[in-house]
Amino acid sequence: LQLKNTLAEHFRNEERYLSVINYPKTDLEEHVDGHLDVLFAFDHEYSRWKDTAGDRYEGRLLNLCTWAIGELLASDMKVKTFLEMRKASR
Repeated sequence: LQLKNTLAEHFRNEERYLSVINYPKTDLEEHVDGHLDVLFAFDHEYSRWKDTAGDRYEGRLLNLCTWAIGELLASDMKVKTFLEMRKASR
């Protein structure tokens, strides 16, 4: 599925970037775990959706996307705060 592949590629690029900027190890592990959670949830819900007849499952996929966006934004805001604090300390 193209969306999952795009997400996985984005996550790999972001994880490399976090390593380059020396994002704290514990925070990086938590961030990567969040990526894995999103990919797992997507796989799980997508497999359930494709095996379900009709449109009755689309609401769950929409909820999954809404949840994933919220999780990703919250994690990315932590990275933003880290970069701002690092910049202020220079």
